[in-house]
Amino acid sequence: EVKNSYGSFILARTDNDAWTLARENIPASADEVKKMLGAILDLRAKDFATEKAANLTTYGLSKPAVEVFIKKKGTKQPETLKLGASGKALYAMRSGKDTVYVVDSKLLETLQRPAKEYRNRSLAEFNRFNIKRIRFDRGGKKLDLVKKDNKWSIADQPDKEIDPHKVEALIAKVQDTKVTRYATSQTPNTGLAKPGLVLQLSDEDGEKLNVTLKFGAKQGDQIFVAREQLPVPFLIKLSDYKEINLEDSAFVQKSAEKSKSDVVPNDETKKDS
Repeated sequence: EVKNSYGSFILARTDNDAWTLARENIPASADEVKKMLGAILDLRAKDFATEKAANLTTYGLSKPAVEVFIKKKGTKQPETLKLGASGKALYAMRSGKDTVYVVDSKLLETLQRPAKEYRNRSLAEFNRFNIKRIRFDRGGKKLDLVKKDNKWSIADQPDKEIDPHKVEALIAKVQDTKVTRYATSQTPNTGLAKPGLVLQLSDEDGEKLNVTLKFGAKQGDQIFVAREQLPVPFLIKLSDYKEINLEDSAFVQKSAEKSKSDVVPNDETKKDS
């Protein structure tokens, strides 16, 4: 748990080692959590202010600027770190110790951040190189793209030539698209009960479902999205959605026009030469 001038929030690790913002029940960015924990675990004292503080107010610790409570698995009581600012100096105290340390003031910048900056903004997280099947389901009208022997095809139309670059660009777009904001499970008019598009990405030759995304109603220049196993919906830019919701024909390889070098010369072309 972190308490700072923005309020307090709890970061919790799930059974599968993913981080969540527990009170909001939304995924947290593993990179941001690691950055914060790294700053705390790598903390070193620049100096010792006092071995036993008679007055914590002197060090800004009677009302700390930041308090961090870290509870390790299998322990009952959390370890506590308090940070207090006084003048240009930053002071720290750890639970169970009376010593006040002088620490790098940059730590305050790292920990003085609101909960929203720890939110995971990824539309979906997966290894793009493992994807072997992509399913578009538009109200029962389905398109299955499958990858076999390192080649993409349409499952029920194997004779059609597929542009692999278009498929790989789609996978990259899904992975790179960012959440603009999170909604709540009570948000009305999301349109997710009857989504216009359900997109599924699978790996291991299509046997293991990796990602399921449901796209609902538009709201201005954004659109509601639900991700399987995520309890709250969120929104992404409508422009990103349009790059994801491609028509079936967009994946079909276009016949290249023959260049002049491919044309067999006739009498007319010979005259020109």
